[in-house]
Amino acid sequence: MKPIKILFLLCYIATTPIILSCSAETEDPDVSTDIFEAYINDTHFTAKDVVLMLRGDYIDIIGNDTETDQSIFITLKRANKERYVFGKSSINGEGNEAAFYNRNNSDEFTTSFVNKNCGEVKLDISKWSEGMISGEFYFEASNDENKVIQVSQGRFEKNFYE
Repeated sequence: MKPIKILFLLCYIATTPIILSCSAETEDPDVSTDIFEAYINDTHFTAKDVVLMLRGDYIDIIGNDTETDQSIFITLKRANKERYVFGKSSINGEGNEAAFYNRNNSDEFTTSFVNKNCGEVKLDISKWSEGMISGEFYFEASNDENKVIQVSQGRFEKNFYE
């Protein structure tokens, strides 16, 4: 009876790694890569929904959180640039490249009201061939009552082949 126990033990030891490796291969990897987050006046904002829109000569990257009714909207003129500047200045004369923060569908802050360089987006264009747009951003924006907010440590990543 002893040889049967030894044979059983050897079979168990030999097949366990094979069974474990097979079960690990059948798990689906997490391919969700959409990220959009920032600090708004030192309060963390995380978007539940990330949207990428191509309209004419512009790219819009939007992070929405319907639970808190907040969104950050970035619009950039399509160009092969890695750095875009917000605010009306010599670099962005017409203020067409802009960032917006909206709260409760009524309180909108924008960089279009600011007459200086007031922020920027840095894109990582190395991921475009993988179907990914990603970058980092910060900006200062004001509303029509001249109230100012600071958006800092922003980052986004959106898979546009989904």
